[in-house]
Amino acid sequence: MEKNKCKHNYKDDFGKYHECNNKAWKNSKKNYCILHAKNNKKPKELFNDKLNEKIKNNKNKELDLTEVYFCDLSIFKNREIKKRIIFNNSYFTNECVFEGTLFKEKVNFSYVKSPKGSITFKNVVFKKDCEFSSIDFYQIYLSNVKFFGRANFKNSKIKMLDITDCGKTIFMSLADFSNTKFVLKANFSDSIFEKEVRFYNTKFHNNVNFDRSIFKNSVKFSGSEFKEVTCKKTFFEDKKVQEFLCRKARLFCEETGDREEADKYFKLERRAKRNQYNSYLHKFLEFCLADFTTEYGTSWLRILFLWISTILGSSFIYFFSGGLKDSTFLESLYFSMVTFVTLGYGDLVPTKSWIKLFASFEALIGAFLIAAFISVFSRKFMR
Repeated sequence: MEKNKCKHNYKDDFGKYHECNNKAWKNSKKNYCILHAKNNKKPKELFNDKLNEKIKNNKNKELDLTEVYFCDLSIFKNREIKKRIIFNNSYFTNECVFEGTLFKEKVNFSYVKSPKGSITFKNVVFKKDCEFSSIDFYQIYLSNVKFFGRANFKNSKIKMLDITDCGKTIFMSLADFSNTKFVLKANFSDSIFEKEVRFYNTKFHNNVNFDRSIFKNSVKFSGSEFKEVTCKKTFFEDKKVQEFLCRKARLFCEETGDREEADKYFKLERRAKRNQYNSYLHKFLEFCLADFTTEYGTSWLRILFLWISTILGSSFIYFFSGGLKDSTFLESLYFSMVTFVTLGYGDLVPTKSWIKLFASFEALIGAFLIAAFISVFSRKFMR
């Protein structure tokens, strides 16, 4: 099948030329071996045999797979790679899967292309730094992947990034997505970022999803462009970032007319803002007067619940304490309602000093909740 020597050669970053020692594949019109031939219909068995032979016969400190035209990755399944491996300028066709692979040294995927296919990393471990800079991929799936070293995706173009929920993907070191373009969607849900994450000048042309992700260190979004953001149940150590993303998500929901979702993100935005205050008294007062009572002006049902609870709770106190002389429970309930809405008919009068003080406090709560209810209800249904 093979006659002539493969004519593939390239110059590395240090100006050194490298040549392929394999024989040319008979179906290659340009005299390339089966590894470097740009052919979508390569026989996978023959391709894997040659690739396995190259891996086993490699005596260098690194495994050089530069500009290989991959049609299959099954040879890497459940395999332990002990050497530094280079995939620079390689091409992945169709659907390629790294499953159960353990990379013990650095891995370089720089300038790798797969503009029409997808590449999946499932149960993969990267012990050292991993370079994905300047890649051009249609789809990347990450499922239960662990990056112990730096993960660099700078200057890349990715149409769809999906970190699936089959298992948490963990970034133990710096994750850099600066100057990366996400064309369709970027799904970072259920991920854990232990160290700094960079999105400098990153462009998200569609939805970016951070649901249930955990960011334990700083996150940088300087110069980034967003269209739609999803970040519910997301933990950010840096509350300014959480406030920023929730505001972006809220503004998008308001633009599209989804006011219910906009209200949810407004609550998250205000809570992130509250957590930035240094004063515990400020935090406590805002929680009591804004969050607990009205969920920052978004829930009229919460106010209605507090309204009913206050009236019923107070009526029980009036009745069982004997604060209203010779009164029945219905009379105590009536007195509580009259006090709550600040009518004060005067037909029932508390006989104990602390009950008088408690009734005054109930009247203050009632005045506040009635005003809040009118404001929130009108905002919800009359705008």
